[in-house]
Amino acid sequence: MKRLLLFALLAALVLPGWAQDEMRIDFINLLRPRVTGYALNLNQNLRTTDSPAFAGLTLSGPITLPDGSVSSPVLHGTSDIDTGIYWITGATRFTFNGASVAQFNFGGLYLFDGYYISLYDTTITREDTNVIQLSADAAAPADFTLKAADGSGTDKPGGDFILAPGRSTGTGAGGDARIATSTVGSTGTTQNVLYDRIVAVGKVVSLVNNSDTPLFSVACADGNGVGGYIDYDAEVKDGTDVQVESGIVTFSAVNKATETWTTDIDKGTLSSALSGSTLTVTCSLDTATADTLKFIFKSNSGLTPTSTMLRYQIHLNSPQVITIL
Repeated sequence: MKRLLLFALLAALVLPGWAQDEMRIDFINLLRPRVTGYALNLNQNLRTTDSPAFAGLTLSGPITLPDGSVSSPVLHGTSDIDTGIYWITGATRFTFNGASVAQFNFGGLYLFDGYYISLYDTTITREDTNVIQLSADAAAPADFTLKAADGSGTDKPGGDFILAPGRSTGTGAGGDARIATSTVGSTGTTQNVLYDRIVAVGKVVSLVNNSDTPLFSVACADGNGVGGYIDYDAEVKDGTDVQVESGIVTFSAVNKATETWTTDIDKGTLSSALSGSTLTVTCSLDTATADTLKFIFKSNSGLTPTSTMLRYQIHLNSPQVITIL
């Protein structure tokens, strides 16, 4: 009987100076938890919609919650109980309608397949493995600009924009920088293939003096043609003298049928700076491999080279596949 009277008094308690509707604590519910040391273990859900409700809750220590699951997140709203937050080992996950959509872990933010980042009216999506896309496919797709920062203030310069492939280490080859476009195909809904138009080759080619070196090949099946050019920089050293030649070489080829080829190659504008002796650069096209055009480079120096290095870019105006050799 004494306990019943105590509970009734506590449940009806109003402190001096408080309005009746400001007494928001349900003392009977507060007597339900059990205290172990300094940890308060609740035996029921704590909700701000309970009546009487909590107008605010201030804690001075950590809150320990169960992990929850993808279908039953531990933190969720009342209107959608399978949308919220749950935990796995080493990660905090977000679930939407019972499906994991994103997680934070030591590596940062991870989005599950099919979800995207939205920057106001611009979305960043995953198209394929290691392929990201701005916005979604559409009958009238939007145009996008990726730019560096503008200057701010009077007479301030704009920021530089640097597009760079991956860096190599030691004697490894640097990554290639490529610009690709698709070409017109047959009528239909299938998206056309992307073909390289400009390739800044990261590989620095080591040449053997006065020997042919294949640089790249271009696929060219029967009834097709290839056209483009390279710009190059060849550098020869012998420990004392240095020779450098820079130039442009245009080329074209037609594979009429069953390996019936017509080819043409021309050296255009070039410049040579030679500290000694002579340097002759020649280029040729090889069609010995079926449906394949190979570009051959040769550097013939009058020095006794200790090194001959070549750097180059490819510009291809034909919808054909390039392979760096």
